[in-house]
Amino acid sequence: MAVKKLSPRSSRDLFPFQIQDTKVIEIGDYVMIDATTGGADVLADTAGDLPIGFVVDWNPPNADTDGDGAVTGDTGVSSPPEAIVDIGGRIEDVVVVGVSGITDMGKLVFGTGPDTFTLTPTANIGALGRVVRHILGTTAAVRFFEMDELS
Repeated sequence: MAVKKLSPRSSRDLFPFQIQDTKVIEIGDYVMIDATTGGADVLADTAGDLPIGFVVDWNPPNADTDGDGAVTGDTGVSSPPEAIVDIGGRIEDVVVVGVSGITDMGKLVFGTGPDTFTLTPTANIGALGRVVRHILGTTAAVRFFEMDELS
């Protein structure tokens, strides 16, 4: 499996967030802050949790010990692994459930999982971005909002 690699727009948009204990996060996952623990976890439609952005790297950089692009949170160690998250927004080509053509440009995009996006509003989390270009089928370029734009 090829490991995804995302590049941030600016290093000023990168922030480390401790990974929630026992949670597995991959490079390229859209993540949120768990309202109960304060740790980073993969996006889910969970009340109170705060979506923050895409994982682009790890702290420490060698946290991915087996090279598969995934790191498991471990709060029991002296230096728990952190996900480096691009909170500055970005445009990404992603599959969006419900997208079918150019008429979907401008529509809001919601998320139900770390790499699952939809045009259907979710129960607990607001829009993550907006369709800026239809590519093919259900694939679209989405402008994901900066962290301070998320509701």
